Amino acid sequence: MSASITKQKLLAGLITAALATGAIGSAVYAGSFFGFDGGGEQPEEVQLAMVQKKDLENTINVTGALASASENAASVNAKDADLIVKEIKVKVGDTVKAGDVLFTLDTEDLEISLGQAEMKLAVLERKNEIAARQEKRTHKALEFSNSIAETQEVRNIWLQEDHLNDNYVDLELTLDELYKKYGVEDQAYLNAVNAQLDMYDAEDVLNAALADPSMTTAELNDLKEIYNTAVEAFNTAVTGYEAAIASSITAEATTRTANRTVRDTEKELIDKRETLDKSNLDRGNAEKKSKEDMETASLDRSVSDYELKNELKKLRDQISGSIITAPSSGVVTAVNAKVGAVAGNDPVVVTDTKNFIVACDVDEQYIADIKEGMTARFTTNATGDEALPGKVTFTALTPTKQQSSSNNGDGGNNSGNTSTSGSTDKSRGNYRVLIKADDYNERLRPGMSSKITIVTAEVKGVLAVPNECLSNDNDGNTVLKVTTDGGATSQEVVVTTGLSDGTYTEVSGDGISEGTQLVVPQMAEVTIDFSELY
Repeated sequence: MSASITKQKLLAGLITAALATGAIGSAVYAGSFFGFDGGGEQPEEVQLAMVQKKDLENTINVTGALASASENAASVNAKDADLIVKEIKVKVGDTVKAGDVLFTLDTEDLEISLGQAEMKLAVLERKNEIAARQEKRTHKALEFSNSIAETQEVRNIWLQEDHLNDNYVDLELTLDELYKKYGVEDQAYLNAVNAQLDMYDAEDVLNAALADPSMTTAELNDLKEIYNTAVEAFNTAVTGYEAAIASSITAEATTRTANRTVRDTEKELIDKRETLDKSNLDRGNAEKKSKEDMETASLDRSVSDYELKNELKKLRDQISGSIITAPSSGVVTAVNAKVGAVAGNDPVVVTDTKNFIVACDVDEQYIADIKEGMTARFTTNATGDEALPGKVTFTALTPTKQQSSSNNGDGGNNSGNTSTSGSTDKSRGNYRVLIKADDYNERLRPGMSSKITIVTAEVKGVLAVPNECLSNDNDGNTVLKVTTDGGATSQEVVVTTGLSDGTYTEVSGDGISEGTQLVVPQMAEVTIDFSELY
């Protein structure tokens, strides 16, 4: 009995396998799997298939959860962290738009400080303005004083130059007089010499007459008169000569004095010019220092202004930051702030309920195949079997966690193909992948679980055949058996394969087109010795 049951089970299994093989295409002859139907020898069964145009894709199937694409907590500036909440404008469940007021902070003390700082700044700016004007007036007065002093010194130099010119004229006149005196002196000397000679001649004549006895008294008296006249003329010439010498000496002394005066005036003029240059340098330095002092004072005032203005800016920023608005549009999902207390962390949370991302962890075996921009689909319990579209927007470079075995990264195909994930004994990494949902669905909520299909490769409208139609010839080429007579005869055609989804494979080659009929290669014939089964 036991042996009979075993034989029947084996026979049923073989028949089941034959029926499964027959499901691929239509059978040319549906005779007995064992080659007989109670009669004589029957023709061999032939399975047929066709080349079709199909869309193929490779996919990875994972599970994950939905999250809002934007969940933002309203933030309070660090400088406003100590301010207490004055009023809360929203409650959980309210829909808000970006920029809507969520709550306000109490700024009464800040506004008082702001008013005092503004008044202080106004007073300081007025004082600075007055000081700047006074410094400008002082500087202008210094420039005017320096200009007057320089003008006066230049005028004195001009006057001295004129006086020197006058001295030159006087000196020339004195020299002319001296030259004249020298001429008079020479003439007086000649006159004196001539007078002396005349006197000597008259004396000689008189002495000769006195020695001559023949001379009469009257003649002697005439000669004496001539002699006395010659003596008087000589004395007069000597006196004239002496006067000429005295006049020459006086003229020389006057000339020397005039020369000394001219030299002294020239030296004084040189000194005054040097003094003018030095004074101009001193005046220029004084004006330069005055400008530098003005600039320094202006910088000091600017620093004071800046400090006060900076204080004002901080106060105004604090006051302007006291109105806390929604960072994005969405629904208020948490209100943690309380009136009368500081805002603290996450005072109001706004969640985007119209845009979602799907987060999932992918096994290390498949993460390298996933790229940003790839197409994805996901389903949730809330939306049923409807596949919602999305795109991969992020793939992590480091694992989010380690586990001893992994089954969350299904290297699968479309049409519900069986997952190819497996387990390992060693620790494996899971990598975070984010998918942005393309369309809004009102049934979606953050936190929902989802089943995700990520398309890692796809082709559209390509020629494809069932994988069972592919075989290899003796040269290792991939071939299809092409038939034109329903399988009665067939011809092997070498083809090039492309993308495969696990059930169908993309093919191309000569003589291959949509609708081409193919013979599915039969399994190797198995010879069973039934005598041993019974």
